[in-house]
Amino acid sequence: MAQPIDAAKKIIGEMLGGSERRPVVLPQFQRPYSWERGHIAAFWADLIGFLDKFRKNPIEASYFLGPVVILDDPREVIILDGQQRLATCTILLAKLRDAARALGGGSQAGADFARDLQRYLIEKSRIPLAYALTLSDLDEPFFCQTVKADPPVIVKPTLRSHLLMQGAADVFAKNVESMINGESTSKSIDVLRDIQNSVTKAMTLVAITVKDEEDAFDIFESLNDRGLRLSVPDLVVNLLLRRCDKKNRQTVRQKWNGVVQELGKRDVSRFLRHLWISQYGDLKTRGLYTEIKNHLSEKKLTSLEFAQTCSDEPEIYVALIDKAVSMTKQARRNLEGLLGYLGVYNSLPLLLSGQICLTDSDFEKLLKATVRIYVRHTLLANENPLELESAFYNAAREIRAQHTAKRPSKQCLLAAKTILEKLNPLDSIVEEKARELVLSRSQARWFMVEIANATQSETKEIGMDKANLEHIFPQNAGADWPNRKELQPYIWHVGNLTILGDRINAKARNKPFKEKFRDHYKKSEIRLTKDLTKLPKTWDAVAIHKRAADLAKKIIRIWS
Repeated sequence: MAQPIDAAKKIIGEMLGGSERRPVVLPQFQRPYSWERGHIAAFWADLIGFLDKFRKNPIEASYFLGPVVILDDPREVIILDGQQRLATCTILLAKLRDAARALGGGSQAGADFARDLQRYLIEKSRIPLAYALTLSDLDEPFFCQTVKADPPVIVKPTLRSHLLMQGAADVFAKNVESMINGESTSKSIDVLRDIQNSVTKAMTLVAITVKDEEDAFDIFESLNDRGLRLSVPDLVVNLLLRRCDKKNRQTVRQKWNGVVQELGKRDVSRFLRHLWISQYGDLKTRGLYTEIKNHLSEKKLTSLEFAQTCSDEPEIYVALIDKAVSMTKQARRNLEGLLGYLGVYNSLPLLLSGQICLTDSDFEKLLKATVRIYVRHTLLANENPLELESAFYNAAREIRAQHTAKRPSKQCLLAAKTILEKLNPLDSIVEEKARELVLSRSQARWFMVEIANATQSETKEIGMDKANLEHIFPQNAGADWPNRKELQPYIWHVGNLTILGDRINAKARNKPFKEKFRDHYKKSEIRLTKDLTKLPKTWDAVAIHKRAADLAKKIIRIWS
């Protein structure tokens, strides 16, 4: 039976300062720091907006930061929820300390301010050294060295949460500096002290104290049900721990932390979504958390089983994103194109299923089919991309289903390709649309290199690192192009693009067509560019359309 829950108002200074003798700590396996720059910018804007009110009425002014959930313990203040706000406030206080130490002329007043802030708000005791706030095991070493240490140490971030902490520190440092820049030392210290006091004396929290973690789980669920949204990873961890017997909670947390560490700087929410879709298909009307919650209940899966499922595949997922999968040269170009240049991240669930269930050669065939259908359906024919997204998800699930049924790799591949093929537009439609294709910068570089390589011999293939995208009618055309107004809409038209092996300088790029033709195109070893010699020596809309029509036939052959 749940125990009574106490709620009390606390200010930040009470939580972190000397009036609270106990250190504030997070459970060892608590979630990592997750505030994005947008959260930090909003926090700073609110603080600055509140600062004027605080200066006018420092006794009564108050700013509510939200609730924190505390586990009752006589030796520590154990924060089960609310750590993002406390960690963010500590990062800000550290940046005030650093700004004070950096005041010109070796200011004694600045040094004294920094010393006092460090001793009374960041440290809990000096002998032995203990800090007011300790984060979870994945974040604490980075947090300690880069934030709490005085002076801070420069450490390379290895996890996404580290990058976010570093980003928060950078935002605060920049904004604090802008507030004191050009001010005298005494005025600067006044500003820093006002900010410190507004945070530590006027920012309030409602501390909800619970007797055990079971009550905390009830509160998290209640917050979510009432629309005070936690992130999906937070909710999933809460769900797993709530359903889990106490002897397995640490193991579940360790497996979850393993997922976070393997993903490094990548988004855990995106991985969870892609993993789920890869195994079970699209999420239509219900959110991911609801799907997971219902699935665990219906399938009677234990928390430990689901945590194990989540921990099995992040290494493969990261290898796909980093294009670190062992494969042939052409397959690598396809993977780099799909994820790096075309940005087709909704193909990741399908590729994840393929990596898990298919042989290496069949995975490369799946990758080729995925690129082909995206180019034909979405890039060229300009069909509804949501249709293809659904097909990717259905194909991902079907591969898993076939694999679970012990079907051979080739049959799993065939099942996926059959789903994708249903959306394949006719060649006539693709060719017609290709003639009017307009590309983004990233799309153009990959797309034109693929066309160029399709016309080269294998010994003269062009690597993406050696390819230079060339606008025949240049982006910054001057008086040498009297028809520039007519050609302006064609800058990114497929008929106006080619590839050069050597990058030409800006002055040469803007030369008239005849000079570029003579000095660069005619001498090029890239056949796609050399073929420009077959076109009229005048570059206008007619020539662009003529070349686009020729390229459209090549495009059909390449992605047939």
